[in-house]
Amino acid sequence: FGDSIMWGRDGNGSPSTQVTETIPKIMSKALGCQCDNYGVGNQAYLPISGTVPAYDTISAVNLTGYDAMVMCFGVNDGYHDLGDWDSTDESTIMGQFNKIVNYVFAQNPKIRLVVIAPWNGTNVGTAPDYWYGPRNHASGYVSRRILSDTLKTACDYYWIPYIEQYDSPINPLNIVAALPDGVHPSADYYKLLGAWLAAKVATFI
Repeated sequence: FGDSIMWGRDGNGSPSTQVTETIPKIMSKALGCQCDNYGVGNQAYLPISGTVPAYDTISAVNLTGYDAMVMCFGVNDGYHDLGDWDSTDESTIMGQFNKIVNYVFAQNPKIRLVVIAPWNGTNVGTAPDYWYGPRNHASGYVSRRILSDTLKTACDYYWIPYIEQYDSPINPLNIVAALPDGVHPSADYYKLLGAWLAAKVATFI
C-alpha cells in the first residue's frame, strides 16, 4: 500500500504514466512471491485532492489471505497535523497510522506488517536534506525526518519492522537525477528501490 510512488508513476512521464517495473513487481520477482500493488496516486494518511485516506483503501482489501503487508505513506501529508506517536485523534497523521495498525492486526493477527519511511523529494527545502531538513509548520509537522522518527517510535511500540530511508539507493548526491520531477523516481531508480526493499523485507518475512 502506498501513494503514486508505490503505484509506479514515472518521474519522466505524465501522472498516468506507470513504469513497467514497479516496486511491488520487482519485489515479487526477487522474493519469489505474489505482491499485489494497492498504490493510489495522491494517497496519504489524511486525504488530499479528493482522494480517500489510506485507511479506506486498506480496509477495503481482505487481508486475511496475506502473509505480509508493506505500506509507505507520508509524502502527501506535508501540511497535515502530525499528532503524538500514540495519538488516537483521527484528524492527525499518527491518529490515522495507529488506526491502520490496529485494524490490520484485528483482521489478520499473523500478518507481517512492514512500514517504510516517507520518501524524500526535492520540491521542498534545500540540499542536502530537502523534505528531511528543518521546516516549520503551524500545525506542528516540521519535516519528514520528524515524521519518520515519530512513525519509528510507534513501530517500536508495536514491535513491527520499520525501514528508514537513510541507506536508500536515493541519497543527497543523486536525488536530483533520481527524481526527474522532484517527487517521482525514474524507471532506473524504481529498479534500484525495488531491489533495495526486497532485500530489506526479506529479512522480516
